Amino acid sequence: MRKEEAELIGRLLAGPDMGHVACVVELGSSDRTHREVAQPHIAANIHHPLAARGVRVVTTDLKSGEGVEVVGDIFDPQIQARLKAVRPDVLLCCNIFEHLRDRQTFADACAALLPPGGFILVTVPNSYPYHLDPIDTMFRPTPQQIAALFPGFALIHGEVFEAGSFREDMRRHGTSVATQLVRTLVRGVWPWRGVEPLKAKFHRWFWLGRPFKMSIALLQKPTEEAA
Repeated sequence: MRKEEAELIGRLLAGPDMGHVACVVELGSSDRTHREVAQPHIAANIHHPLAARGVRVVTTDLKSGEGVEVVGDIFDPQIQARLKAVRPDVLLCCNIFEHLRDRQTFADACAALLPPGGFILVTVPNSYPYHLDPIDTMFRPTPQQIAALFPGFALIHGEVFEAGSFREDMRRHGTSVATQLVRTLVRGVWPWRGVEPLKAKFHRWFWLGRPFKMSIALLQKPTEEAA
């Protein structure tokens, strides 16, 4: 998750529509080390402010790890039952859709977890390098295209925003362009790991002088009366 992305998510979760929120389910949360050490902006902008408000955050991931409360696949009926049982007011679904071959089935499963009036907050890259986890379909939607995956949901907030660049990432890590280029060349071809990893290594250079962009969509499930 990009720093700018976490900051915007934090602001939306603190907005006037979220005053009643008691439980947030974060899909694909990864473990505590990822959220607090590798990418501390996640905890600082999302988890800690929610905890300070008394909001329960239920973390989920396919892989087990410290700080992952629910481990398993969202399509597993037992996992679905566990997540429905916590009665989530909000689902966080960040940087997942570009890694799915069947986006609509996943979106339908997410929608089924929410009660009427519940929210889902989705982020997906809009202009961003090819990145494998384990695949990248290059789905780079607008907020309106995200909303189309959730028929009947109201688009409360949609925005395409800038989120740094490859050059800024290098500066943050104290790496020069020349050093990074050498690393890309060496790591890209040795050891040989196939065409797709090589493509991922080199594709990010197209964002050396232009910004990464992300799409965000905050959507609300219709109430029973509206349905």
